[in-house]
Amino acid sequence: MKTIYDNRLYADLEKNPDWKTLFDADFYPKNPSIPILCGGLDHIKRTKKFFVFLDIGCNGRDNSFRIGRKEKK
Repeated sequence: MKTIYDNRLYADLEKNPDWKTLFDADFYPKNPSIPILCGGLDHIKRTKKFFVFLDIGCNGRDNSFRIGRKEKK
């Protein structure tokens, strides 16, 4: 599973935890690290630190990913 750290996108997901939040008004991903989801999303879940997007995986690969905040040092 790919992990993407993006504070701004994480904050947007806190306001609206929906797959549409991943894209801008022109339907481009807000973060270039978001993988292509050939089969679509199975479901979205939230854990303590991440929003997890689970891929259906119909192309033989699992492109599931999660979005979290960058931790402060």
